[in-house]
Amino acid sequence: MPNGEDNLPVGQKTTIIEKGDFGQHPSPAGCLILEYHFRQKTHFMSTKTTLYLSDLHFEHQQWLKELEFWEDEIALYNRRLGEIIVRYTDPAIKAEMEHFQNQFIRHDEVIDILKHDVRKHESQLVKYAQDHPVAIDRVHFDDHTELRDRMETQRKIYADLKTEFYTFLSRNM
Repeated sequence: MPNGEDNLPVGQKTTIIEKGDFGQHPSPAGCLILEYHFRQKTHFMSTKTTLYLSDLHFEHQQWLKELEFWEDEIALYNRRLGEIIVRYTDPAIKAEMEHFQNQFIRHDEVIDILKHDVRKHESQLVKYAQDHPVAIDRVHFDDHTELRDRMETQRKIYADLKTEFYTFLSRNM
């Protein structure tokens, strides 16, 4: 790749977010699903995607903030359930509330696992950078597709749960 230029296959769309350009994009609180397509590198005769260390680091930081936001949201939802549970005696409604409490507990567990895995991957990258400090800004790393897929799956599951919870609240308030 001459002079570190991006060589993207013909017809592939990408949004390049340069350093310092992040302030123009909404935070995780501002949108539920926000995908960043980083400066992806496609090697000649290879389908393996690699990214710069700074791109992986940015994505890790974005995920950790998103996961923290979800934790805060779940805490609010649990407080709301605590406020309304005393109003209802109907066993069907209480069963729905228990369902949501269980789902929120499960999502908290998944969030903890994801945060652990993101931090673990980040620490592996930090160790590599410390062990190989020369030209670290030009080294490409394998994309963390499996972790990204898990985050995307959790986004969808969590969005569905939120929709279900808000429907329950609007129906029973």
